[in-house]
Amino acid sequence: NLQDPHNVYVTAYNEAQKVFRNPFVSLISIEHIPILRRLAFSKIDRLNYLFEDLIKEKRKYLAAGQSNGDLLELMLKACEDPDNPTKAREEVLKILGDDLTPSAEHHASLKYLNMVIRENLRLYPP
Repeated sequence: NLQDPHNVYVTAYNEAQKVFRNPFVSLISIEHIPILRRLAFSKIDRLNYLFEDLIKEKRKYLAAGQSNGDLLELMLKACEDPDNPTKAREEVLKILGDDLTPSAEHHASLKYLNMVIRENLRLYPP
């Protein structure tokens, strides 16, 4: 449950965000401070490991024919077409840039990504 502040994913995400939201990091590039760079990368590596593990588990359920129509499942389905993730990623980078927190305006502007999500919801209603 992502509402639980003690959830392993929430904790890993918040720890990674703390590093990048630190005012000191915004004043001085972490590239010039090896200890901060290692700390930042270790937090990101932990989060990536958790996401990879989650994706592996979801793929096992899908291979077994089990489905619940959650967002991860929809994104994995969308990735079956090699153009989808590339186009969606390019759109997100173009619209969000370096902004880590998308706004309602950003969300409304993500036409392609929203189209992929809607199509998957049409095919696999919750």
